[in-house]
Amino acid sequence: SKRPTHIKAADTARSYRVWYVHSEDASGGRLVGPNQELIEDMTVRPSGWHGEICLPLDDGPDSFAVPAADNDVTGQRFQSVWVDLHVPRRTKAGDYSGEITITADQLPKPVTLAVDLQVHSFAIPDDVRWMLELNRYSSPLRFMGVDPFEEGADEEAGRHLLHDIYRVAHSHRTTLTALPYSQSGTISEGLEYMPELKGRGTSARIGNWDRFDRWMGPLLDGSAFTKEKGFVGPRQNVPITHHFIPFHEAWPMPLNRSTYADYANLSDRAAFAKWATTSRPPKEAFSKAFANGYRQVAKQYFQHMNRKGYTDTEHFFFFNNKYYFKVGFFSQMGFNGSSFWLLDEPVDFDDYEINRYLFELCRDGVEKAGGKAVARYRVDISQPDMARGLFDNLVDAWMIGGRRSFATGGAIRRAMGALEGHWSYGGGTAVSAPLLNNVSHALYLWCLGDTGFMPWWNTFGGAGKQHWKEAQTLAMFYRGQDYPGRKGTYKGALPSIRMKAVRRMQQDIEYLHLLAESKGWSRGLVRLAIQHLADDPDASVLSYNNLSLETLEGLREAIVQKVG
Repeated sequence: SKRPTHIKAADTARSYRVWYVHSEDASGGRLVGPNQELIEDMTVRPSGWHGEICLPLDDGPDSFAVPAADNDVTGQRFQSVWVDLHVPRRTKAGDYSGEITITADQLPKPVTLAVDLQVHSFAIPDDVRWMLELNRYSSPLRFMGVDPFEEGADEEAGRHLLHDIYRVAHSHRTTLTALPYSQSGTISEGLEYMPELKGRGTSARIGNWDRFDRWMGPLLDGSAFTKEKGFVGPRQNVPITHHFIPFHEAWPMPLNRSTYADYANLSDRAAFAKWATTSRPPKEAFSKAFANGYRQVAKQYFQHMNRKGYTDTEHFFFFNNKYYFKVGFFSQMGFNGSSFWLLDEPVDFDDYEINRYLFELCRDGVEKAGGKAVARYRVDISQPDMARGLFDNLVDAWMIGGRRSFATGGAIRRAMGALEGHWSYGGGTAVSAPLLNNVSHALYLWCLGDTGFMPWWNTFGGAGKQHWKEAQTLAMFYRGQDYPGRKGTYKGALPSIRMKAVRRMQQDIEYLHLLAESKGWSRGLVRLAIQHLADDPDASVLSYNNLSLETLEGLREAIVQKVG
């Protein structure tokens, strides 16, 4: 209808008009097999229009027309609406019914669709037992084009916008993790995440927590996710699962000639190669003042987490920087970085060793702080079999890319080790891919023993009006300010359809945990219970690339019968 269609939703429902983008990519980009080969011909879909951006009908225009004047889909005769219906945990089990009413110029009277809802006797817990991470390498506010600390800026508005972005991720049972420093070793891109240091050099200590508590406190104590803040969805009143904390090779202690005896100015790859043959182990080259200062600030940090009660969120130490930003290896990265090593994706012995050295300093500080605040020690790594014991009893969050099935000892630790978490990254579905790919991939990773997943999206790729026309596979958020219609119609960051599919994926994995708990089963027994659905049930590594929607729904129903 060309006449606007009005949609009303209850307090626990949110409705969205689906915006379509065009994709020339005929492949769904499905990743299959133990080594995650890309099989193009398994998910071929014709190029064309795909539902992607979710435009709120509750907090924006509550109507639309077909064809849409703003979306400009060639030959459009169809418009979909997505409805999130959150069933509060207090809801009694039983059968419920409701209605959807549709009006249009062409209809002599409204059309009513019956909706039947069955509420089970169990609930998916607020705790997330299988982490799903949306990654960001700088402040989400930069994506929104906001600098809350520039002269004349409204800091309160910036803080509210940041929390809104986190609320979107939180309502989809995902965790937005934004790194509070740049790969060049500066903190200028993430000031709202940083406690303020007082003092200079190795004498620096945390002197003021006010800004950190204003910005990060509501995310760490759950007060950003209350009904009063407009939050509707799972995990209400519950803090974020985890976040990155600012420690890296040049914070809180500086990395310069006064702290690092092997410091050198390196102009090109040849100079770096020569330097690498003479540089000493970190414990020999770093000053005692660097080590002591690092430990002391780590201790201060966790003492404050304990004082404020930020103890339900895991605080991740993660060193992300690379020497590519210091040395002219690649022209686009420059010469202003602080790192002499590949702290992220380590390759050489020195890369592994510096990670271990910094982690040991952090751990010393955390242990001295005591209390309940939880520290995690994370590496992003594609060659975990090369660690050669350097990370034993230290790294407890392995984010593994590339080769998922690595050396035998590591594989056993991955599947059975109670003190370690093994996550995977990679394999994010394309805009043109079937949304079922998410669940297929998650089942494969879960059966390998993974405890979390970071799909390879840059999360905030949807900045710019062009991404409202052409598919942006790496985006999970889109900027409302880029909406091609009337300026100011949509505020903040908008979710993609794929974010909603990821929530369903996470919930499906939670079903497996509920099954294990209800029967007293290990993960291995649950794996046995579902292996008949795999492509090859007798394979040592199970894949689920042939999973159908009907089979998946049958699995859900079977688990409901066992758990309920």
